[in-house]
Order: sequence, then C-alpha cells, then structure tokens
Amino acid sequence: MLRGGAVAGAIVALAVSVPGCASAQPPAFPDLGGLADVTSGHVLNNPRGQVGFIFSTADGFGCSGGANSVSCNGTMPGMDGIAKVSGTGPCDIGVARADSTFVRLQHYMAACPAPANGNILNPGEKVSQGSTTCGVLPGGVTACTVGPHGFVLQPSGSSSF
Repeated sequence: MLRGGAVAGAIVALAVSVPGCASAQPPAFPDLGGLADVTSGHVLNNPRGQVGFIFSTADGFGCSGGANSVSCNGTMPGMDGIAKVSGTGPCDIGVARADSTFVRLQHYMAACPAPANGNILNPGEKVSQGSTTCGVLPGGVTACTVGPHGFVLQPSGSSSF
C-alpha cells in the first residue's frame, strides 16, 4: 500500500504505471500457481485471427484477454476506494485493464450491463496465455497478472500494481 498524501492516493486510484518501471506483485497477491488451468474451455478467436480467452465470474462481470493484456468490466466488487470518473446511469460499472506497460482500475455510472459473455471461471480455476494469467479464488476474488502488472478484484477492496 502506498503512503503519503493526496498524490499517492491519486496514483493508487488510477494505478497507472510509467512504462519501463518494474512493479512487483504485492505480498498479499493471491497465489495462482496451484489453480487448475482450464484455458481450453475459455478460448476466444477474434475476427483478426488472434486467439485469446474470455470468461465471466459468478459475480457477474466479464473478462477477456490474450498473451499480453486483459480487461474486465461490469458491476465489480470493492471499487469504493477507486476514483469514480464522470458518467450517468443507474449502475456503478467497474473497469480493470492491464498489459505489460500499465494497469488501470476505475468505475463510473452508466446503463446497467447485459449479462457477461464467456463461460464462468469457477473458484480454483485459472486461464493463461503468454504473460497473462487470471484466476478465481473462493470469496469472490478474481486476480489477473500481465508481466509485472496486475489487479485483484474482491469485495473487501479491489487493487492494482
């Protein structure tokens, strides 16, 4: 956890890293190594011939990614401590994005999302491709890493590094 006033708070809120600056996984980041790899059940082929993965969670948000990036969105848990950007609508929508050079968490008010696409990734399961790994753990925890960056989405407070 960063300390040191409003500037550090703003950095944590947007969690934007400067390219070329390495970030290490925080000590409390969930261990995804022991999760069952179910990538084959979550393959996504896009129109440009690229292969990636797609999944939804029991919490109702959806994620997709590939070898070097991942993005999750929907009504996410634990976004209260993350800066809210402008928007109007009845639902609080969260967005988490990471690639090898940055990570960002934010949320905004918008129209309520349609149900997430993709098969559900259950607790104890993960998907991996290239430098990207995402896993779901008990208690509504979804964690993703892409190289040196990543995020954890959880009811007790979502975070990124």
